[in-house]
Amino acid sequence: MTTRGILLYAFYNDNIDYYALTEYCIFNLKKFLPKVPICLITDMDIIGVDHIIKTVNNQNNTRLYRDGTSSNFKNLRLDCCDISPFDYTLLMDVDYIIRTRSLVYLFEETFTEKLRIGQIAHLANGNKPISNYMNSLGDKFYWSTLVWFHKSKQIFFDLVKEIYSKKDLYWSYYNIPVPLWRNDYAYSMALSILGLSPPSIVDSIQCVDDSNYINKLHPLVMDDQLISSDLHFMQKRQLCNLINLHKNANNILR
Repeated sequence: MTTRGILLYAFYNDNIDYYALTEYCIFNLKKFLPKVPICLITDMDIIGVDHIIKTVNNQNNTRLYRDGTSSNFKNLRLDCCDISPFDYTLLMDVDYIIRTRSLVYLFEETFTEKLRIGQIAHLANGNKPISNYMNSLGDKFYWSTLVWFHKSKQIFFDLVKEIYSKKDLYWSYYNIPVPLWRNDYAYSMALSILGLSPPSIVDSIQCVDDSNYINKLHPLVMDDQLISSDLHFMQKRQLCNLINLHKNANNILR
């Protein structure tokens, strides 16, 4: 029997409460995709998933976030195809909060596409489009926030590992404007090298990076209301603060 599930990565972080973020991500997955199994790769003690793989992650990749904080970003996910227990996997960032049932189609037995990824993104506040190019040369940018893959796509992920091992060379060749590793850039390079242009998982990834808008969304995102889209929160620390505030007030995750 063909297996399908969701793969998450989450590691302890001094500046961002990935425990709260991951717990809330799982809470929403179980609410809106209740029949889909979840596998979590982590170094934390988190319960409520079907598969948990404990590991120590010593990767070092200091990243500056939009709210001015910095931290060691460890979610490089280089082993995702090797480690996933599923034939078909939805690889998802834990700061992508599911609030609709728009991804149910991926887990139907009739859906057999072997690679999909985020292609277009907009800022949810005002629906402003975000650039679809990874450099000034016009090379296509893909969002690794959501990646759907089959085990047969190992060659793609092997190439991502190759890019990681020679990161400075690839970053220079593709004229990437920021020095830090981003999965989005590596996945975009691998697709460019392989000449692939997979379909998008969703029409557009709705990104939230405005503090006032996060506060405005707070009652909808935290309570049992079905809003019009799933949301990718780019200001992670503020979202974590709201999660903890709401959890303490309403005991929603217990």
